[in-house]
Amino acid sequence: MMKKTVLCFCVLAGITHSFGAFAASFESEIKPFPFAARPAEGTAADCSYMNTPITEEQRITVGDDGHLYAAGKRLRIFGTNLSSFPPVEDAEYWAKTIAAQGYNCIRFHHTDSDWAECFFMHDKAWKTATFDEKSFERFDKFFYELKKAGVYSNINLLTGRTIRPDEQNGLPQELNKVADWKDQHCYGFWNELAREDQRKYAEKILNHKNPYTGLTYAEDPAVAFVEINNENSMTKGYLDGAISRFPSSLTQELVVKWTAFLKERGWDYNKLDKAFNQKVEEGENLLSGKTYLEQHSGAKATLEKDGNNSIIKVTQNGTENWHVQYDYYGFTTESEQLYTISFKAKASKECSVNVDVMMDHDPWTNLGFSKEIKLNKKWQEFSYSLSSLQTDSKPRLTFGNMGRSAGTTIEISDVKLCKGGNTVNVEKSKAVARGTETGSASTSAGELIKFPAYDSYRALPLELRLLVTEFLVALDDDYWGSMNDYLKKDLKIKSLTFGTALPCAPVTVMSKFDVVDTHAYWHHPSFPGSSWNTKDYFVKNQSLVTADDGGTLSSLAKLRIYGKPFSVTEYDHPYPSQFSSEMMPMLAVFASLQDWDCVYSFCYEISQRNPDKVKITGYFDQGNNPSKIAGVPVAARIFREFRIKPFEKAAYYKVTPQAELNAIAKKGSAWNVAPPEYFDTIDDKRTVEGVNVDVLEKAGLLQEVSIGKKSLEKLVGGIIFDDDGVSGLKKVAAGAEVGATGTNAATGSSANSNRVFTWNSSDGYFIYSDEDVFVSVTTPNAKPQERAYKTKAGPDGVYTSEMRFIPQKDFASVAAVKLDDSRWFIFSSSWCGNEDEKLFEYGKKPKTFPKYAKTRSVANITTEFSGSGTIAVALGSNGTIKIPEQEKGWKLYPLKADGTRTKHTIKASKAAKGFVLSEADNTLWYELKK
Repeated sequence: MMKKTVLCFCVLAGITHSFGAFAASFESEIKPFPFAARPAEGTAADCSYMNTPITEEQRITVGDDGHLYAAGKRLRIFGTNLSSFPPVEDAEYWAKTIAAQGYNCIRFHHTDSDWAECFFMHDKAWKTATFDEKSFERFDKFFYELKKAGVYSNINLLTGRTIRPDEQNGLPQELNKVADWKDQHCYGFWNELAREDQRKYAEKILNHKNPYTGLTYAEDPAVAFVEINNENSMTKGYLDGAISRFPSSLTQELVVKWTAFLKERGWDYNKLDKAFNQKVEEGENLLSGKTYLEQHSGAKATLEKDGNNSIIKVTQNGTENWHVQYDYYGFTTESEQLYTISFKAKASKECSVNVDVMMDHDPWTNLGFSKEIKLNKKWQEFSYSLSSLQTDSKPRLTFGNMGRSAGTTIEISDVKLCKGGNTVNVEKSKAVARGTETGSASTSAGELIKFPAYDSYRALPLELRLLVTEFLVALDDDYWGSMNDYLKKDLKIKSLTFGTALPCAPVTVMSKFDVVDTHAYWHHPSFPGSSWNTKDYFVKNQSLVTADDGGTLSSLAKLRIYGKPFSVTEYDHPYPSQFSSEMMPMLAVFASLQDWDCVYSFCYEISQRNPDKVKITGYFDQGNNPSKIAGVPVAARIFREFRIKPFEKAAYYKVTPQAELNAIAKKGSAWNVAPPEYFDTIDDKRTVEGVNVDVLEKAGLLQEVSIGKKSLEKLVGGIIFDDDGVSGLKKVAAGAEVGATGTNAATGSSANSNRVFTWNSSDGYFIYSDEDVFVSVTTPNAKPQERAYKTKAGPDGVYTSEMRFIPQKDFASVAAVKLDDSRWFIFSSSWCGNEDEKLFEYGKKPKTFPKYAKTRSVANITTEFSGSGTIAVALGSNGTIKIPEQEKGWKLYPLKADGTRTKHTIKASKAAKGFVLSEADNTLWYELKK
């Protein structure tokens, strides 16, 4: 059961804060300030010195250790995403700005989408799309300026375009019936014409010669990476139901391929019928009659029982569909047992209800049955026979998806769950295959075997489900392999390639690319109504520091494949999160400790050149969000300059092709195709619940950490192949011992000789400190203990950093890097937003709004619309910075948004015993200099 969170506001000097207990700590004259971070050349904020113009010598390659190299040295990418090209006259400005902020790669993403207006131009009716040569001119110029500024490019080939059948591509008109462009992108997984259309697009972009560089994009060393198909795979499309949304005329080809696949493995219809179609007399109803109506997060419903009939009236919506559920109890489940679930249902108006058999205990996992049923005013009978349930001693049968159905009455009657039943898992297909363009052998209609739709997949016997899964992975292997070969062999590109983001595709398939990629969002926006509705959305307002399982960072860590460069091309803490200033420092520290190769924020916006009128334009805006973009110059230095020595031991997940098939068949989902935690772990020494404790202790993760032991495995986890035949990967060990002293493997310099890393989720702080780097993210009222800054507790402990931060009561994010022995660059931010953004708790919109609003409540928050309000504003952090001998000539200079010093100087306070930072300092940047 989830508790309802109430968002409490009290007004103070035009700012709205949650929790009156700490609101009083703010001075009455405090006002948020604009801070459009655009570093000027030569300032402490300027990072352009890290970049050099890109020549053939700077071409990025993969070293024997599985990391990226350029000009003979390790290289890391700190990038961002763009979905637009600036005007030709602005290209140089934006390229230099991006380099100065700390980026060294731009991922050109969604540049094929209709709304982006990048590579395509459309007729007035939007029925046709042709390449726009003027857009190419803007792209060519921008690419050239980026290259001069030392910024690489990552070109995406298939992201968001609508595929329109025409005479040139020869695609069938029925493809227009596939409403979602993302669904359309699946067609190439089995259809050669669709695949050829993708190849032609790639050829058009990559064989284009840039008049400024004199090179094609296939040849240019500044094109570091090429991505084939964003967040997609045949396996994901199937598990997402996308394949089922295709007209049957377009999936006939799949039936032919499925039949041929089965034949190759010795299966014909008679053998399949005997093995998988079952008929067993039904037993008694296993349900006890005990039921429970769940209501969460403000959702309200009533329950009335009339004999075997349950009448559920939903009177008030929650924020999620699952916030109203109706559960049946009193039974157990056994694997490989045939069951039949039957019931009758109707509704006062058309709606959808989900029916699931799931655990009635943590982690509340589905046990092998999930169906979406469509209801109307007439009684309908439903019956499902299945042998896919997993053994569980405390399951439940749940009718859900009613949490957004206010005003609807749903009636459910005669609910039964019995052993036995009649199940038809294999059927002959009546479809006649379209043509022979795929090269498949001609097959008569009577010999074809129907390809199971996804809505029956979970109910299939495991052996048959594994066959379907193997078929999906085989299609993936064929598609991704052929597209990669086309890029490498036909177009002869010299860039590194990756297919799509894990975990949207099979690990064994993605491992064959040069680079392994993934994405993560700390509380991605939710859209209770329609997808991407900017006026009906919310973001859960929670600091990542408080995530007991490590949140997005730990989930990313377990997707790494050792022996391959690891890339995170999309990462964000979406607006209007009130804790977004934690994003860059935490990402930089964690990615450095894990020794990742690439991190990219999502997504940069370049339309607002005037820094005096910058506003946050939406959930993912990076370039105009003060708390995010101002953190980049520190984060980029930490990550790109190898300021933090990586952990050097890890717990591995062992993967074989068969283990992955089992993971997909038993636990896979569209956005987590092959859950890594399903695989076996490999540990070298003593373990606790599968976690290598020796490694964790040396990494500092067991000193004060409150993250659960199971999640710690993820923090140091990765994937390694047990079968070298899968991809030819070598087991690449990361090096010697983790921990206290050592030499930086990347630079050869002495690094982090006395460091401490402490992430305490229950007390609410994340601290990394050494002689060169300092990061402190603290939640309201967090009080980091002394040992958070020492090699060990007590009088013998040595402070590990020249810097410490003592926060006041509000949330605070402070990060610093040493520029030289007498100078530090400091980022400090506690909050940002837009003026007049109209922030409120989702579902509780007030009649009036203050000009500024700030809350620390863990609640679902929203704004009038994404990007509402005027100018972007921010607040610094409240607290005290302490350094040794701070009274001996050290001065703290607040910096302007261009990195130049203000006229104000802050001296060490004797009373506070340090330099006092105030949220009202009108800056997010400081320079500490002796």
